[in-house]
Amino acid sequence: MSVVATGTNRVLFQYDMGENSRLGIQPDVTGAQEAQTWFSGFKYRGGFQYHRRTGGNLTVVNMVELEDYVNGVICYEMGREWPLEALKTQAVCARTYVLKNLNKHSSYGFDICTTSSCQVYHGMGSNRTDFGPSQVSMQAVAETTGMVIKYKGRLAETPYSSSFGGASEDAKNIWGTDTVNEYPYLRGVVDPYEADLDDRNDMSPWTKTYTAAQLTQQLQSKGLGTGTSVKELELTYSQLGNVLRVVVRWANGQSS
Repeated sequence: MSVVATGTNRVLFQYDMGENSRLGIQPDVTGAQEAQTWFSGFKYRGGFQYHRRTGGNLTVVNMVELEDYVNGVICYEMGREWPLEALKTQAVCARTYVLKNLNKHSSYGFDICTTSSCQVYHGMGSNRTDFGPSQVSMQAVAETTGMVIKYKGRLAETPYSSSFGGASEDAKNIWGTDTVNEYPYLRGVVDPYEADLDDRNDMSPWTKTYTAAQLTQQLQSKGLGTGTSVKELELTYSQLGNVLRVVVRWANGQSS
């Protein structure tokens, strides 16, 4: 690992301790000022840890305080200028999620990834003035500092999504979760308000249409229905109107 002066080839120092050691960099340990570090187009609070796990690849980890992390999540998972109470709810969910999922990616040397597989996280934003934490999103974090959701004394599971077509679904039908005894709060509910925000959410509503020929091509590209074509689809719905199962009936009489 070579650290050079920005914009030059002048080496300031080099470091290599293999897989058994990590390099940590903390911009300002005194706390006298708010230090932010640029990485891949975004700026972050806290420090960084660099680990060469295998070969020449480096794993770069942002080591950050919990509330700074939440500040770097809710403005990307929810609109940065959404109403304060909505952002406060998002902050509590995001804080609960990260604490519940610490060590989720420990095999890779960090707790939580920065994508929607965990929670979208881009720190304190970029050079764009309309991107990153806003005054209202940071207020939401400050006013909920330390607040989490618990059920029977334990951190709750708090999965969330940007949209769900007007109704969520029982976790039992998605992950096989016990929603009767262990997680009764993860049952599907109808949301009568989602349609009111269609103009603020480009993911709701949306429609994708396929002809039978196009659908056949899509499925055959995945190794299904070779040598035949789609005849019809058989859909099984939940009580909330979500599709739980799709059976493809093929022209040759088979199904998948």
